[in-house]
Amino acid sequence: MKRIYLFLLLLIGSWQMINAKITFTVEGPKESYNQVKIINETSVDSLHLRVVKLNLDGTNESVFGVYYINGRGADDTKTTNDNRIQRGKQLAIELPKDFPVELSCFAEYRTLPLFQMIIIHLHDKDKGFE
Repeated sequence: MKRIYLFLLLLIGSWQMINAKITFTVEGPKESYNQVKIINETSVDSLHLRVVKLNLDGTNESVFGVYYINGRGADDTKTTNDNRIQRGKQLAIELPKDFPVELSCFAEYRTLPLFQMIIIHLHDKDKGFE
């Protein structure tokens, strides 16, 4: 029985390593957001990732957008009114399996006349701000 529990723990741990995710909770001042902008502040020149909304149990609810960012300091933005992100919702940034560095992020929130934006700044986890 102990072996089964150990096997399950190892399986869960390896699954988390394979599917690298950065998760955070939307805490901005607005009730909902219709735009997510990702800014590449990492040491990696080209990023391909996706932003997903999570269920309470941490499983994927829906994909908000797939992002392609070429260059440091570059960004990509996705907008929708059909798939708004509510305040308090958990989001995940999913990276490819073979992504070369560990990342972290911080989010800022902006309100424009037609857009309620979540701006996500990605940077290397082991480096501070430049």
